[in-house]
Amino acid sequence: MKQAGFIQSNIINENKLIQHYFGNRDFVVPDQENVFFLNQIHSDKFINLDDIVSLDKKIEGDAVITSKKNIFVGVRTADCSPILLTSKDSAFVAAVHSGWRGTYNKIIENVIEEILGRYKCLKSDLLCAIGPSIGQCCYEVGEPMAKKFNKKFILNNNDLKLVNKKYLLNLPGINKKIINQLGISNVELLSDCTHCLKSYFSYRRDGSRVNNQISIIKSLI
Repeated sequence: MKQAGFIQSNIINENKLIQHYFGNRDFVVPDQENVFFLNQIHSDKFINLDDIVSLDKKIEGDAVITSKKNIFVGVRTADCSPILLTSKDSAFVAAVHSGWRGTYNKIIENVIEEILGRYKCLKSDLLCAIGPSIGQCCYEVGEPMAKKFNKKFILNNNDLKLVNKKYLLNLPGINKKIINQLGISNVELLSDCTHCLKSYFSYRRDGSRVNNQISIIKSLI
């Protein structure tokens, strides 16, 4: 579902107690709302806020999970894949930043293992959405990285293509494949390409390390 400034997942919207946004360059966080962000480091490290006493200090990591209510958690991206998760019973919310390093090291698998173990959720109850990312149409990588990904994931043409001697990698698609292989079927991949669409910030297109869009999620009750 698209609205001015953001896009939403139909799958996550099935849970009326969850509020979420995949923002574009025009998105403004709703008035009087605070968002918890990590200091992102392009890693496979997640943080569970249920273990954190004070939220005042900056914490390094690339995924944040919590069962706390009425607090947005979010990630910043500008081509990397933002992934938001919750469950049908709102047991938790999570936001994941998955760039090529995070994807290669399966950060989303680490997050899901924590969720299943900590909150005793059924896989069939998980709701997951992969937000606007650089698409395979635009994500050219070098041969060494292409071979590295192919060796680890055994990719098909939907994941990695060779077009005019250029390797094109499907970063959001590989994340979806990882999630599906874990036995989770309620996954929506939002297909907006951040490089193609100028309504989004794109590091590959713009070269800015400062500009990014945010993706946020919280449980209301």
